[in-house]
Amino acid sequence: MAWYKQLEDGRYRVFVSSGSGQSKARMNRTVSTLDEVEPTIKELEVRVGAGQGRSKAAQKRRSSLKHLDDDGWVYFLRTREGMVKIGFTKDIAQRLYSFKRAAAHTGGSVWLAAVLAGKPADERLMHIRFAPYRVEGEKELFHDAGALKIYLNGLLHWRPNGTCPD
Repeated sequence: MAWYKQLEDGRYRVFVSSGSGQSKARMNRTVSTLDEVEPTIKELEVRVGAGQGRSKAAQKRRSSLKHLDDDGWVYFLRTREGMVKIGFTKDIAQRLYSFKRAAAHTGGSVWLAAVLAGKPADERLMHIRFAPYRVEGEKELFHDAGALKIYLNGLLHWRPNGTCPD
């Protein structure tokens, strides 16, 4: 799949992706003119088709996490609005990407506050433990306050800036 969009400065961002799940490869490039879009799409499609959609650093980060990915991840996402989402996923990088993308469309922001290797049962235990902070009517959304805030501040963060590997 290939697409492009015009940026605020008049340049164009070209995107190409193929595959799905863990085998998905994505590449993008910024070009100056509309005339450059089509040749760039063709070039990126060839590179993605040849398996070049992931940088060496991204491949190394992903492979270094494989031993921890057998069960999955319990993650804590913080929002600018003072909420915490507690969830479970097998692919933390893809889950964070989907949340950041959704937040960008709604004008919000999210970042990964903490992540723990675990199972769905561990996520349920966190939901029980922090039930007093649950946002009314929400299943996985909690107020970033009290014991939950203290717990998250005491955990080692994935990275200082709240990002996770590709």
